[in-house]
Amino acid sequence: MPKRSLILYSSITGNTEKVARRFQQVFAKMGWACDAIKIDRNTDLKTPPFDCSKYDFICVGSYVHNNAPSEYLVSAMEANPANAHSRYRQPESDRQKQAHDISDEEMRERNKKDFDPHQGEVNLITFDHKDKKGIVFVTFGGEHQGRKEALPALTLLESEMEHMRFQSVGMFACPGRFAGAHAWFKDLPQRPHERDLMKAQIFLEEIIEELEWTSQ
Repeated sequence: MPKRSLILYSSITGNTEKVARRFQQVFAKMGWACDAIKIDRNTDLKTPPFDCSKYDFICVGSYVHNNAPSEYLVSAMEANPANAHSRYRQPESDRQKQAHDISDEEMRERNKKDFDPHQGEVNLITFDHKDKKGIVFVTFGGEHQGRKEALPALTLLESEMEHMRFQSVGMFACPGRFAGAHAWFKDLPQRPHERDLMKAQIFLEEIIEELEWTSQ
């Protein structure tokens, strides 16, 4: 029975989707079963369309907006039953709207309940070599600082993926088409180009090859 992989991603302009499709080709080439699921504003976050327990490897990818990944993607990951957060969370924009409608005193009480360390035992997340693995990836404009602007989004995606019990074994980022006229990367209208996608392919192939070799 082939191993199963999941590519979970959000894409607006199609940049991140290009990388996701190249990853899908890699899994097919290496004999893995692969599902690709796109998360967007129409996704029912209360009933995420994926079950982590069915997969051996997961790829989580997003565009970068204001140094952050898609809030819909992050919320879908948090809502998954396998997530250590174990509760549904609304997209950040909705949480912010609600925050304006309550008093400072009520917010303090909510925070006290959310962060009280004495509510119960903390469910620590640890991994060993037998655990399920995954990678995170983003496409980004990087108009001000180049690749540095991808790091916050990658780190957040990695954290949420590990809350879903998949150990992160890699991060991948490449520039993507962006509307800005004056940007760090002068060829953004053409990216991600074939060279970027080939780098993505090699990146994933090497990780899967190593995992298969060490599991023998």
